Amino acid sequence: MGINEATEPTEPNGDCESARPSGVNLSMVSGEIVTNVDTRVLPSGVTALSFSVTVRVLDEKTTSVPVVWYDPPKAAQRWGAGDRVIVHGSVVRRFFRGGAGLGSSTEVVVKHGALIRHRSKSRAVALRAAAIIETALAIVEV
Repeated sequence: MGINEATEPTEPNGDCESARPSGVNLSMVSGEIVTNVDTRVLPSGVTALSFSVTVRVLDEKTTSVPVVWYDPPKAAQRWGAGDRVIVHGSVVRRFFRGGAGLGSSTEVVVKHGALIRHRSKSRAVALRAAAIIETALAIVEV
């Protein structure tokens, strides 16, 4: 199962038809990195890159989207505040226990990303997201 797909539970009789994708979780964010990019190595050895992207759209409220990218390419580890980026991935809500009790955070877990100034790479990110949308449309039409 891919990061952007959800599946229905398999029927007890092993019916494979029920295991086909039943939904899509896709987020595409394009904007400016407004925080320092935080790079940390998790206990598992995985590198996590965290930052916030501010999205400004004419006649809409400005939003800030928290983003995390696990095992990003080396080039992404050099991104910083002020860089304009495009990323796509999945929206994930995480729960944690802190000093104030149970808390949660919602973030976009990046699958692909690029700096906007790299036209061919940023276009490839958008086209990958478009392909996921096409797949979702096929699921709806079934």
